[in-house]
Formats: sequence, structure tokens, C-alpha cells
Amino acid sequence: MQRKSGRYNSLRNQIFVGFVMVMLIVLLLAGVTAYDRVAALLKSNAEKHIHQTAVQASGRLDALIAQVNSLTAQVADDSYVQRLLSEEKHGKPATFNQRQALLQIAGSYQSFINGAQSMEIYTTGYNRIFPMDDRSLDLRVERSWITQADEGKGRLVWAGSDPEDPGVLLAIRRINLLEHSFEHGGYVVVRMQRSFFQLNDSNEAEGSQDSILLLDGDGEVVTSNLQINLDPKAILDSGSVVQNGEESYIVVRHKSELTGWTLAVLTPLGETTEGYRS
Repeated sequence: MQRKSGRYNSLRNQIFVGFVMVMLIVLLLAGVTAYDRVAALLKSNAEKHIHQTAVQASGRLDALIAQVNSLTAQVADDSYVQRLLSEEKHGKPATFNQRQALLQIAGSYQSFINGAQSMEIYTTGYNRIFPMDDRSLDLRVERSWITQADEGKGRLVWAGSDPEDPGVLLAIRRINLLEHSFEHGGYVVVRMQRSFFQLNDSNEAEGSQDSILLLDGDGEVVTSNLQINLDPKAILDSGSVVQNGEESYIVVRHKSELTGWTLAVLTPLGETTEGYRS
């Protein structure tokens, strides 16, 4: 019995066992290292792909914003609107017929953009001359947005949700009088449907699981196809990965220079390794 035990405890067997143990440790470390590198590579490649999706969606958003910008600029520079506001500024109030004529002008411009719900025109004193209900601008939007429009000197400012209709967004632009050294002449406000900014049409057609979330400067949702219960502000403040229960999502954000809005694209982390599972 002692001879048998001694044979198994020979130096050669001890060296063999030691060699096997070292090899197992080396293979384990190599496997862990390889797994980490492959996982990091897949995540990096996925982020690049999602970033490209975010850039394309942001490009579409900028194109939509440019349409609204062009619409309000045309209204602000319209010769009839310019003349009416110039007379208002110099103490000659618009007559009922003059204000009624704005209906046809506003309607003709609105027809170029499907998402334009309506337009409103105000004097420098915040009095509304179109539509004809004499409502004050500072009761329509917060003073801070009016201040931003004044400071923008003709730049379009997005003022968030319409207090009277959450499904509509407001944008305000100061009107400058072209024939009077660009004096302040009034304001134009446009009401845009949120659906106008839907950006995920192509993703669904291709069967992608990407979710697109558009947030304004205050972190409020402009439009979204997000199917999970996540706090939008948490998405803004998170790193490159956000957790929702047991599911992880890669997040790529892109901020629009035109509006200050943030576009976030979320993709399930599991989707990025779907073809590599065995």
C-alpha cells in the first residue's frame, strides 16, 4: 500500500500535476482577458453604429427645424405683415379687415408644412393682431422665452409645450422691420405638432430595436418611441450604458446646435452580441 502511494507521489507526478495546474490558470486568465477584449470591441463597434444612427437622425431633425425656421422667416419678412406692424408701431392700429387679411397669408405659408398647427402674430406691446382675440403674448408664453427671442434679434426660439395643448410645441421669433433699420416690429409664434418631429420611421422598417428619444433643453420629451419605463433625465445623466431592470442599453446622445435639444438612441446591449452567442 505504501509502495502504491509512493508511486503516485513521485516527483514526476508532482511535476505533471503542477504543470497542469499552471496551464489551467494560464488558460483561465487568457479566456477572461479574451472575453473582456471581445466584449469591449463589440461594445465599441455597436457604439459607432448607434452614433451613426444618431447623426443621421439629428440630420433629419435639423432639416425639419430648418423648414420651421424658413416658414417663420417668410412670415416675418412678408411685405403685408411688415407694413401692418410698422403702422401699429407708429400709432396706427390695424383695422378689422386688415387683420382678417392675415388669415389668407398665414394659411398660404402653413400649407407648406404639414406639422404647422397654426400661427400667431403679435405687436411689440405683446398685443395679438392675429388671430383676432387680442390675447397678450406674455400670457401665451413665459417672459423668459420672449426675452430670448428679443436677444436672438430674429433667431427662432423653441418655447416648449403649448400650455393649452401638450401635443403641440411653440416656437417664437422676433420680427424686425426691414425698411426701418431692422427695428423691433413684433413677434410671430408658430404651433407645431409633436408628430412632426418623429424620427424613427426607417428604423422600424428595418426591424431595428433602436429607440429614439428627443428631449428639449429642459429635459422634457419632444417625441419618443421608447417602449421601456426609463426616466428621460436619467438617460441624459447616464454614461454609455443605462440599466432597466435586468436589461442593459447602450446610449448614444447627440445635441442639436440649432435648438439645444438632445437626441438619444438606445439599443439593447444583448442585441450587439446576438450573432456571437453559442
